[in-house]
Amino acid sequence: MMRYGRFLSAKKVAMALSALVRQRFPQDTVDLVGFYSTATKIREEQLPLLMPKHISTYDYMIDLKVPLEQAHRTHQHFTNLQLGLQMAGASWGTPGRAETHVVITDGQPTAHVDGNILYLQYPRPAPPPWPRSRKR
Repeated sequence: MMRYGRFLSAKKVAMALSALVRQRFPQDTVDLVGFYSTATKIREEQLPLLMPKHISTYDYMIDLKVPLEQAHRTHQHFTNLQLGLQMAGASWGTPGRAETHVVITDGQPTAHVDGNILYLQYPRPAPPPWPRSRKR
């Protein structure tokens, strides 16, 4: 998300949303989850100091499989929306609590988890053509 100023733009939106909720709806809360190759919860006071993850490889194409327990040892600058939503989902669904969810992302998921394997892929693999053409 560091490219094209997207990180700064996303950070500004998150800070503005947090300030709006705090000022106009003081009984509500904003829970923040940062997602990169993995995901982590972010406290509101940490938000102004957040920086994008350092780009650790400039290879043209990346297709890595990493055991999830070793994810902290690999490239961190990928976008794993899947883990971000899973972490956020753990706090959702509290009984008696009305909720609104907002996702701020660069729109380019380049990491996902399948079982205990973290997949880092850039550029994203192209989906198969649909519908498949039929030979006549």
